[in-house]
Amino acid sequence: LNAILTSMDGLDTSNNGVIVMAATNRLELLDPALLRAGRFDRIVQCPLPDKDGREAILKVCCKKYILGDDVDLERIARFTPNTAGADLAAIANEAAIRAARRGAVSINQVDFQGGLDSFMSGRALQVSSLIDAVTPKWLKGNPQATTG
Repeated sequence: LNAILTSMDGLDTSNNGVIVMAATNRLELLDPALLRAGRFDRIVQCPLPDKDGREAILKVCCKKYILGDDVDLERIARFTPNTAGADLAAIANEAAIRAARRGAVSINQVDFQGGLDSFMSGRALQVSSLIDAVTPKWLKGNPQATTG
């Protein structure tokens, strides 16, 4: 991070310019020094996919799997709002793991439901641990401070 910041601030004169290309689903976790005004000429934000986009992503993610006749990717896409492509891939992978654990050759809708449940419960844990990480220690020990 320090090397990138030094180059971006112009302290490194050995190059004529710096091109930084990066992607993240968690902008709020980036170091504020990196996001300071004037650091980037352009920041391109890509919105999360809509239902049709999620369905298309699921189709790509599931190409390598054998799906059962009961699998409805359109239904799964409907039940996964606010998910990025990486999230959908994680759900498909979890469904494949569940199918493999039961010794199945194909993934069924129940596997996808279990994968979705597992993903959502994991997301809830991530959110609670993020809240814990940003809550000051003095506030954690004083429950009245949050209600007051």
